[in-house]
Amino acid sequence: MSGYFAGAIVDVKKKDGKYSVKQVQREKSLSLPVQGQEDSQLEISWSFGPLTVTGYFNTETLKIRVEVSVLRIILDSFYGNLKDSVVINFDLKLAKGSIKFYLKNENKFWVCIDIDVIFDGLYHKDIKLLLW
Repeated sequence: MSGYFAGAIVDVKKKDGKYSVKQVQREKSLSLPVQGQEDSQLEISWSFGPLTVTGYFNTETLKIRVEVSVLRIILDSFYGNLKDSVVINFDLKLAKGSIKFYLKNENKFWVCIDIDVIFDGLYHKDIKLLLW
């Protein structure tokens, strides 16, 4: 028996009147890098506090493709161009806030996090992810 709760996929098992609940990792929904452009695509695998980001960044087109999770709850896969910035606002039961991916000085990939976790406090920081 599987169920959904706050965006998490869980597997619930019952044995001898006792329940066991385990969060199930979903298959990565993020598309693979574009073939023929491997040299200009950098892999992203980064986390800070409750935030985890995986994906790809193209240094020529400045486009990103990232899968974002907060408190291990996968929000979704997001696509965009750092020239315009990519902003994700979220409101979960245990955390709310925003994540902004943006370009600074034409060759620096930054992320601004503003996350409030109910049981763990505030995470507010601007962090340089990549310089090329």
